[in-house]
Amino acid sequence: MTKLLKCLLSALLLVFIIAFSALGVLAKSAEVPEHGLSIDLPDDYTLLNAETAEDNLDLIESLGYTVESFKNYLKSSDVNAAETLFLAINSNTKSQISLKTWSTEFSKKIEDFSHLDENSLLKTAKELILTDNASYKSVLANGMNLLEVRLNDKDSGGDFCSVQYITVCNSNFYSLTFTFSGKIDEHKVQSAWDTLITLKINTEKEKAVWDVNSVLNMVLSCAVIIIAIFVAVIIIISIVKDIKKRRTDEYETSDYIARRK
Repeated sequence: MTKLLKCLLSALLLVFIIAFSALGVLAKSAEVPEHGLSIDLPDDYTLLNAETAEDNLDLIESLGYTVESFKNYLKSSDVNAAETLFLAINSNTKSQISLKTWSTEFSKKIEDFSHLDENSLLKTAKELILTDNASYKSVLANGMNLLEVRLNDKDSGGDFCSVQYITVCNSNFYSLTFTFSGKIDEHKVQSAWDTLITLKINTEKEKAVWDVNSVLNMVLSCAVIIIAIFVAVIIIISIVKDIKKRRTDEYETSDYIARRK
């Protein structure tokens, strides 16, 4: 192969490595387009929702569900119950992330927590949190006012804990809950916070179906395809020219040898 051909092949390989590395990073984002919502999940978590359930049957069954019952769990038939937008399970199945939403007359009235002062937020927390095992406070993340709820508890499987963030946006309650085995500690709280701060909710009344990550995925995919086709065409042309040149050289060499005889 000529030097040009080797360079082109190296360039094509580099394009694919960079592109697919970038796509892999973008794919970590869990998106809920109908709510204009996205959040980046930790590397070792698997997203479980209605679309991914069949591809993760082992995880679904480890939670005690079939694919159908899991889908029914996500979308409760009770209009007053919270809808689970997704679950995410880590690789050892000892930690979970869940995102739920629901609406009430209260959430429809206030639209979002930004209209509430500190005392009103804490009063709301008392009405939402029905256990004595939890502590709570108000926090600010990504310009959103939220309630942070920390809980230590125990069941038949032993100690477990959770860090929950609750907010109101677009007249809906949203609850992002991180559940861990064992007792709560600052490492678990920090892990939950690091994920929370990637949460984005489009507060526009009409939310775009495609968020930034979707657009970036589409643009990047198209760019990869166009570049790959362009480089492939150049490589093919170079190979064809190389073959023609070789045949010409072989013909001239054989013709020269024949004349010498």
